[in-house]
Amino acid sequence: MKQNKLSFKSENLVVDWIGFNIQGLIDRKQVKQISNYLFQNFGFNSTIIKRINGKWKSESLNYDKLNKFQVSFRQHEYDPEAKSFWVGTKIYFSGKNAAQIYKGIRAQKLDWNIFQPYSLSVSRFDLCYFRETKPTEQKGDLELFMNKCCQKTFARSKKNIAEYTRNDQGLILRIGARKRPNHYCVYEAPNGLRFELEMKKTIIQKFLLIDHIKDFEDKLTRHFYAYSKKVLVLDDSYTDWLIHYSRKTDKPMNSLVTSYLENRSFDSLAEQKQFFKLLQFLSFSRGKPFFLEYIRKQTYYVVEFKISEFMLFMKIENKSYYQIKKVKEFLQSLQEETPFVKIFTEKSFRSVASFPYVELEIQHKSLVGRVAIAKELYLYDYPFSFPSSFLSYQTNHELQVKLQLIQVMSTNSLEKVFDVKPFLDQFNVSTQKKAYIKKLIVQSFDQLKEHNCIENQFQLITKSGITKKIDKLIPLRIGQSKNICFYEKL
Repeated sequence: MKQNKLSFKSENLVVDWIGFNIQGLIDRKQVKQISNYLFQNFGFNSTIIKRINGKWKSESLNYDKLNKFQVSFRQHEYDPEAKSFWVGTKIYFSGKNAAQIYKGIRAQKLDWNIFQPYSLSVSRFDLCYFRETKPTEQKGDLELFMNKCCQKTFARSKKNIAEYTRNDQGLILRIGARKRPNHYCVYEAPNGLRFELEMKKTIIQKFLLIDHIKDFEDKLTRHFYAYSKKVLVLDDSYTDWLIHYSRKTDKPMNSLVTSYLENRSFDSLAEQKQFFKLLQFLSFSRGKPFFLEYIRKQTYYVVEFKISEFMLFMKIENKSYYQIKKVKEFLQSLQEETPFVKIFTEKSFRSVASFPYVELEIQHKSLVGRVAIAKELYLYDYPFSFPSSFLSYQTNHELQVKLQLIQVMSTNSLEKVFDVKPFLDQFNVSTQKKAYIKKLIVQSFDQLKEHNCIENQFQLITKSGITKKIDKLIPLRIGQSKNICFYEKL
């Protein structure tokens, strides 16, 4: 499946540092030309720092009190006594200054030719995510979180570097050597935390200097989040933003996707079937071409499709008159039934029709559907995906098992709990049927494991309260259990 490109803006990332190296440049006039360009075109005051008699001395190159931004030039000359062998000039943009120059780069307003004829490279690029403090977080929680991150780093190798300290601004977590390609920091800041990744030139050089901005942002965004998952613990409230990202990206079109569900039971089997079809249709519609329609300020996505395509998506092989009739009835009911998804209960969405337009007609001997879906629903970020095997069911009991697992997976926590006893107790069936349902539960868990939706290990809590850790479920163990605890895999 072709992935949508990510951007810094879409994933709430901020550029916090940009460093350039210009090898061979030590001529002050050339440095002045560059500083003049940045001063005149981007409003940057500038300073130059140079080693004189073994000490670094700073002086101003350009200054205007009305300018809000600053750039620093640092000149390096060959000096064996100071162990300085690289010759050239380093340019640093930090904090808001980096965000400002990147704004110009992204708009393709920076003339790279100003750095010619010298060799220019990107030496460092920092991305930062800011997470606001939550009212429920207590004093001491942050230090515990940082300590767990350090332990995770040491668990990979005792040689790894990880430490947290405290300064005037608060706690700081540092992971990895500063000179390595990746250096990760978590800073305590006013009203929240800053998660920052320093990236060196080996992973950022190629796309930035040739203005392939979309590719550049997509690759660095994915790298930022992948590395964050590598070094941070995920079973903590401070990484809720990271879990959210992991759930909503790269969802395959041929899987069932669902939003958070209300923790409620359905009143009837018919209601369960209606809701399951709704999930199927939402998954199907997001993979079809669309055009936009507008009713005042409300936007609708209109999808057009053959009914046979929707049936194929749901794994309905027997396209009999009866099956086609049931699908037609479902599509016609979209305007009448109330879905049980939390997004429908938000005040901003309550007065908007979810499916204001449903049409079925014969085109070239094929039955074609045309459905308008409210933008808020069509573009909703579904945080969970399920394998294609969850798209269909052969028996009512299989539907009930899968729907229960969908509800369990939709809880907003990495740790999931499947309440076995109350689920099985609802079925007033024979022992043979109960055994069949237990087998269905095992098969559904196996499907989630095969598609890397969940971790491989389970915790079974028996009816007597004993906890057992196992790697594989079997029907007998299901029947002996009160709960099955397992973890979502990100």
